[in-house]
Amino acid sequence: MWQREYISEFDAVVVVFAADDFKSFEYAVEVLRSVQKCDFLPVVIIENKIDLIDEYDFSNKDFIENSIRQARIRLYRVSAKDDFNVMHPFAYVLEKLLRYSDENANVHEKSSIQTYRRPSREAWVERPMTRTRKRSANCSIM
Repeated sequence: MWQREYISEFDAVVVVFAADDFKSFEYAVEVLRSVQKCDFLPVVIIENKIDLIDEYDFSNKDFIENSIRQARIRLYRVSAKDDFNVMHPFAYVLEKLLRYSDENANVHEKSSIQTYRRPSREAWVERPMTRTRKRSANCSIM
């Protein structure tokens, strides 16, 4: 369940709703309204289960698209089942977080990680820029 009082602890918000369940979209809109009060948070909305779109009559598609457009939030359509477009929304959020941290950093050092596009289903891949810095054994990059 969504807890508004914890929003100050969030770095980003990813809201997911099912393409075949309009009630999940209504709840997603409720969450987005709460989140939009915080301009500093990167926010994306994900429409999952797009592989099922042919199996049902989704008459609310225009309403959903207009609602998202008015909210000025990036919409991603994904299929977790088919592994279609799953990485892209998270790569977008990561890019926004890195850009925000670079703009607001006290130290003007570049990250030891370079992000680049790869021609595959994977949206982003992380690659070390230099080999001079070693990561600790407890460090993991997701």
